[in-house]
Amino acid sequence: MTDNKVPATNRSLFHQTETTILERGLNSLTLACDALTRINDQLKNDIEELKAENTRLLKSVELLRR
Repeated sequence: MTDNKVPATNRSLFHQTETTILERGLNSLTLACDALTRINDQLKNDIEELKAENTRLLKSVELLRR
């Protein structure tokens, strides 16, 4: 049975070369880093939107106090 036909979760770690293990690990870390970068960008956008909403609400409170 070749590695190409075996699901990634069922591959034997001990029948792979060190290079293959490191390449797969690096690929996994790259995918995780890319996902975290996208999440971080979204969170930055959310923060900017919340800051704008906060400013708008503070102005509304000031108007109501008058």
